[in-house]
Amino acid sequence: MLLSKSEYILWRDCPHTAWLKKRRRAIYDQCAGAGLSDFERALAETGNQVEEHARRLYPGGQLVDGRGNAAVELTSTLLAQRKPVLFQAAFTNGTLFAAIDILLVNPTTGALSVLEVKATTEDKSPKKNPDTFLADRHIQDLGFQVSLLQRLGYTVERAAIMHLNKDYERTGELDLRALFVEDDVTEFLIEWMPAIDADIAKAVAFMSDDAEPMARVAASTAAAAITAPPLPISIRPSAHRASTTSPISGRHCRCCASSLTPVSCRSAASQRISASRRTVSYDRSKHTRAVRRLSTAPRSTASWGGSRTQSTS
Repeated sequence: MLLSKSEYILWRDCPHTAWLKKRRRAIYDQCAGAGLSDFERALAETGNQVEEHARRLYPGGQLVDGRGNAAVELTSTLLAQRKPVLFQAAFTNGTLFAAIDILLVNPTTGALSVLEVKATTEDKSPKKNPDTFLADRHIQDLGFQVSLLQRLGYTVERAAIMHLNKDYERTGELDLRALFVEDDVTEFLIEWMPAIDADIAKAVAFMSDDAEPMARVAASTAAAAITAPPLPISIRPSAHRASTTSPISGRHCRCCASSLTPVSCRSAASQRISASRRTVSYDRSKHTRAVRRLSTAPRSTASWGGSRTQSTS
């Protein structure tokens, strides 16, 4: 089983959806719809345009076209020739696969620099957002690539997110140097690489299991019910409470295995709340959460002048 970086990122969002897309594609397409939506296609086209502009910063770089074994073999050949810049360089260790947007090769040492191009203006520096750094999808994307390169024995001397500069204002010709900003995250990624490696290992184990995730959850729930007494209703965990055990993401869905429909559990929860027309109030003194359904009693209406009048119906 080969896990790509896009599949890993999807697994981070919803493990069950990723498993269905990889192992039960017919069910996934039936639920999610085959192909991309117009919005998703527009996002992909924007990303491709930004990446093409970024490549212009490195004239003479060589594009590794295609995917699969042919792309991996071509990448290996070009690296052996010490080509300084590769676009979409492909790597695999038989378990993981990744294509790198821009790969720079140190001509003296052969060490690699990985640049992940993103069509965003958000600052990715860990100094700006250390608490949410590892929960960032772009950082997880880059961490997957660095992890794979290290597993293959390569030395990664630099890892950075290249994104659009929100302060850039074009006057005349497009200034590519000013258009892009590089946020170097090498030191932070190296520090957290053991956690990233462990998280990738969990993804591989989850995706490699032939058993339906829903069946796994049912089996583990049944086993837990035998070995542990039931919790009082007041302290039972919510069926949609997010897990925060992972140091690199903080959000793992536990509810998605309850349905074959591959949707984000956060989206599903929002839909259920909207469908049941609930409002949520908080008692700050007792720190309790009360949920009540909307009353069917007549409501007050507001006049054009802004004063409220009571309905008499």
